[in-house]
Amino acid sequence: MIKKIFTFPLALILALLIAKPYFHAGIPYTHDGENHLARFANYKIAIREGQIPPRFAPNLMNHYGYPVFNYNYPLANILSLPFSFLKINYEVTFKLLSTIFIFAGLAGVYHWLNKLRTPYKAMLFGTAIYAASPFIWSTVLYRGNIGEIMAWGIFPWLLYLIESLRGSGKWAYTFKTVIMTLFLLSHNIAVMFGLPMIMIYALVRYKKDSIFWMRFLSTIGFAIALSLWFWLPAIAEKNLVTVGEVALINDFTKHFPSLKQLISSPMNFGFSIPGKIDSISFSLGITQLFTLVLSGVIIAKILINKKINSLEDSFKLLALFFIGAVLLIFFQLKITAPIWELIPIALFIQFSWRLSLFLSVAFAGLGAMIWPKINNKIRWFLVGILTLQLLSFSRMKPVDYFHRNNIDYDAFTQSTTVNNENLPKNFSYLDIADWQPTPKIIDGQGDIIKVEYWTGSRRQYEISVKSAMTIAEPTMDFAGWETIVLFDGKKSIVDYIDNEQIEGRIAYRLEEPGKYEIRTQFSQKTWPRMVGNGVSIVALIISLVLVFRKNLKLKRELNFYLNWKIFLFFVGLAAPLLLIYDPSFPYASTLLANSGLPESIYSWVNFDGVHYLTIADKGYLGTGLIQAFFPLYPILVNGLNQIINNYFLAGLTLNFIVGFLLLRAWKKIVDLETNARIKNFSLYQLLFLFPTSLFFNSFYSEALFLYLVLLSFLNARKGHWLKAGLVAALASATRLVGIFLVPALLVELWLQKSALREANQTNQIKITSQIKCFAQKYWKQILAITTGSLGLASYMIYLQRVFGDPLYFFHLQSEFGGGRQESIVLYPQVVWRYLKILWTARPFDLKYYSYAQEFIFGTLGLAGIIWSWFRVRKSYVVFSALAFLLPTLTGTFSSMPRYFLASFSVFILIIKLLDKNKTTRLIWLSLSTLWLIFNTILFIQGYWVA
Repeated sequence: MIKKIFTFPLALILALLIAKPYFHAGIPYTHDGENHLARFANYKIAIREGQIPPRFAPNLMNHYGYPVFNYNYPLANILSLPFSFLKINYEVTFKLLSTIFIFAGLAGVYHWLNKLRTPYKAMLFGTAIYAASPFIWSTVLYRGNIGEIMAWGIFPWLLYLIESLRGSGKWAYTFKTVIMTLFLLSHNIAVMFGLPMIMIYALVRYKKDSIFWMRFLSTIGFAIALSLWFWLPAIAEKNLVTVGEVALINDFTKHFPSLKQLISSPMNFGFSIPGKIDSISFSLGITQLFTLVLSGVIIAKILINKKINSLEDSFKLLALFFIGAVLLIFFQLKITAPIWELIPIALFIQFSWRLSLFLSVAFAGLGAMIWPKINNKIRWFLVGILTLQLLSFSRMKPVDYFHRNNIDYDAFTQSTTVNNENLPKNFSYLDIADWQPTPKIIDGQGDIIKVEYWTGSRRQYEISVKSAMTIAEPTMDFAGWETIVLFDGKKSIVDYIDNEQIEGRIAYRLEEPGKYEIRTQFSQKTWPRMVGNGVSIVALIISLVLVFRKNLKLKRELNFYLNWKIFLFFVGLAAPLLLIYDPSFPYASTLLANSGLPESIYSWVNFDGVHYLTIADKGYLGTGLIQAFFPLYPILVNGLNQIINNYFLAGLTLNFIVGFLLLRAWKKIVDLETNARIKNFSLYQLLFLFPTSLFFNSFYSEALFLYLVLLSFLNARKGHWLKAGLVAALASATRLVGIFLVPALLVELWLQKSALREANQTNQIKITSQIKCFAQKYWKQILAITTGSLGLASYMIYLQRVFGDPLYFFHLQSEFGGGRQESIVLYPQVVWRYLKILWTARPFDLKYYSYAQEFIFGTLGLAGIIWSWFRVRKSYVVFSALAFLLPTLTGTFSSMPRYFLASFSVFILIIKLLDKNKTTRLIWLSLSTLWLIFNTILFIQGYWVA
């Protein structure tokens, strides 16, 4: 324990020593540092604009965009996001991430050597040799490639993974899958060469150990699946850009260092220049070279003296590291050029001296292996030159420092790649300085009427065409862009064109005169992205399910709830791949699009969500129609916003919390109704897998309202009538039908007190006498229950004082459309109206689907309520029936699929019916889930559901 306590500060001191250049105002001037900072900025911007995952940097190339994220290692960008959204300077983020991964690398080497059972001092020496690697010092001081720093920090953990995987438990197995995934996302070139080395190392160490290989290959397979969202498009879409044609690839053979440079080149700022003269150091390090020579001597001595058997395991490791180090040095030399040329993909390493990243680990292993085999004089000699090497490196300084604000990086105008190797092959437009956030008419006659909004990932505008015209947008045309045209009530996706005038910009042609509404957006609609995203999503869901179920041992309710939330999130994430975004509600192009959040987040605020959002932000004054929405939900959102400082996230966070409380309350209600006889937990899930349960997850009051309803009944079942009434008051301040808890609770009181039997054990007593006796005996409980009307009463008083109409929420209904009326319409009339709609409307249309869904819920829902009267507690049925029938009095079943969620007695009935029949239960849950997926896709993409 004392040794471990000592090791941590030692590793931390070495890490801080390497990262010393970062403890200075500004950031070191390096080859790649500024480019990474601009990528941090654009990754954040792309996420905010709805690119998940980001592939097209919106602001690079002076806002023409650049597909750098489709091809370049994303880990650093992903990890920078929390800091970016907290508005921490990108330079600070870069320094912090680099320092963390430097420390991780040193800790990883120590743990790996510990798994090899090397002596403690040998582990410290090996770790110190890793810290004295010229590769990492040069990268921090002069090259600034954060991807290589991360790969350097993760690679030792992969060796640790191999040594510890054989005896891993479930938690450790999960951790190692995460480590492998991080490595796959850390740096493209490190992965290309690191994975084969890892496989060779594993083969040498475990050969035919079937258990190890099963675990190891499953870890790699899962990690590949989790990272396929990046790797499949990066490889499959490589031919779309100039990456294989740039000088760094074609001139690969001109950048081999000489043996002399590897041995003695001084550490300083510079570049790798074609030919034999370079201004950057490729030195392997003096301590590392002495270690290599000593290793060779020791191996030769053991072989000559034939003492292999007594030192078999340590000798094999020593020989493995020695051979590995020699080969890694050898393959950096020009003599190996013919071998490199035989492997086309190997040319993408660009510089053979990048193999020194892996050489650092080999030297660390060599140092640890020779330490027990040398005498104290040699040990002190090695420690001395290692100390001098570290001190020498620590005195070096960056060539310069610079500092910029985040806004400067947000507006970075270059490409962030040295040779613009991610430039689309067809893009040749040079005048990128002319960028303006508006389309340009190339030929023809017409006008740009209005630009609704314009971002680097999406934009919407209107065009008036007088004669056939060509329109160009100031954006690179790259796979995934699509332009949707609305003309004469019809939508279509246009085909892009290119010629000498367009030069690779987004451009299309409009032929017919008239007014066009244009929406252009970047999408994931290429087969590599859809397949890669899909596989990674499935792998992530499986991983999270396994973690929650097996590792954390959480209760089933939380396990299911988290998986349900994740499931709906990924359905929403995939929705744009299946359906065009076409919002049919107000404020979509203003309030939501300008929220600064990804579309996959703000789309959960669609439809009525924007009204709740407006109330939470501005109150009821100054905006029409919103008075129809009751106040408790937006009040809670506003309160939570005081902490979160974002109304969107405050509402979704509120629903996250309330949704879980709803699930717990729902289970308790079902257990009370069934005497806890339900053994199959999937039946409790039925409510949350209902076709319209997506509204529990959206910026709606549905989850809060139903939770308050169930909580009120739970208090009533315990005899806590005042609590039940006060909770009912909150429910009536959330939705109008909450007032029906008052009669439902009165029925519950009647059922519990059995008023008839207490009054007189005879059936001859008149009903009026029964009620009178009941009221006299339980007037305190009745008074407590009537407090449930306080929520509605308070809102009516507010409406009277501010708008002069206590029923203003009802009188607004006709303005919402959908066939709503202020005058009362009887239920049979509503049914007849829908029968005529279904008979006359055009089938096979999303509007027809909406009508059909409303009719199904509006008719079968009532049948279910009537049936539940005979199988479910009467107080539940009374509330469900009243909550169901009230909305129909406006003359429509519109929103009925959502309103039906409050009729919970029907869900209890379904649970009772499905409890004994496994096959029927499976069919029901499967069909309901598929229906939920379809409705979620519609809702997220702006189509009316309920």
